[in-house]
Amino acid sequence: MWLRSFATALPTVRCAHDEAEVHDRFARVLVARYETWVADSRRRMVGLLVLDG
Repeated sequence: MWLRSFATALPTVRCAHDEAEVHDRFARVLVARYETWVADSRRRMVGLLVLDG
């Protein structure tokens, strides 16, 4: 979801990290360390929120 959002919001900006690196950071850092919420509709992810504090 984050990668699609980034590409849609900033189509002319190159992402500094490849897809595997983004997935790894989300799994290893964001989800592991911060409160992470996912919104779904009909079993499809439609939103993401990561809270720090």
